[in-house]
Order: sequence, then structure tokens, then C-alpha cells
Amino acid sequence: MNKAALDELVRRYWEAETTPEEERRLAFWLLEPEAADARYDEVRAVMGLLATGRRLHRAKRKRTTRSEERFSR
Repeated sequence: MNKAALDELVRRYWEAETTPEEERRLAFWLLEPEAADARYDEVRAVMGLLATGRRLHRAKRKRTTRSEERFSR
């Protein structure tokens, strides 16, 4: 992906106009050496924070579900 296309995708991400597939592509592209530019640090940090939050939420939900199953028996 060239820088202009990446910049457009980042702009659309900030405007909440990206599809889940575009967000996955953006996340993977931001891991590439070509995207090591400091101007992408903010979007990289936000996407990392959101990914961490989703993982924690899933783990908590899984624990809650197991607890509910245990008490319903």
C-alpha cells in the first residue's frame, strides 16, 4: 500500500468510515517496516489499545459465562 492510500485509510478510520476488513488491513499494514513513520504512531497506539480492550472484554465475558454455568447446575 502506498503512503497516499494509507493516509486515506487512516483518515477514514478516524472518521469511523472503515469496514472491519479495512481495519484489519490497516492494522497489518501498520506492522510493516514501510509504515514505521512517526505520523502513524497515534493510530497504531489507538488500534493497539482497542485490541487489548477487546481481548480483556472477551476474557471477562468467558469467565462470567463459566460462573453462570456453574451456578445454574
